Amino acid sequence: MKLSEALKITDESYKRRRELRIKKCKDYAKDDDALKNFKNMSKILSTLKIDISKSYGIALVYVVLKIDRLCNLIFQKKEINPENESVLDTFDDLSNYIDLARENFIEEYNETKKINKAIK
Repeated sequence: MKLSEALKITDESYKRRRELRIKKCKDYAKDDDALKNFKNMSKILSTLKIDISKSYGIALVYVVLKIDRLCNLIFQKKEINPENESVLDTFDDLSNYIDLARENFIEEYNETKKINKAIK
């Protein structure tokens, strides 16, 4: 591949990624702080002391991310019809991530025989 071809591919990729970033930023952050969602997640995860070395901890990160997105759309932007994933889709994703967190938790504790009988 010639350098000119490679640079053309890179330029086209950048244009697509830039447009996607602009669209996604509307769902996850404010116009005045494009990094707001990362800052929020850092504070929340630190406060909750979520252990990301556990598979269910990672699933809980996604739960928190979806809650943060919902709060941004509903309470900050008051946007119930975003360009990307709909608010109702986000609620569905949130429910799925909660299920996945529970399933990962049960699997890990079943393997170590520490699970509470009430969970079974």
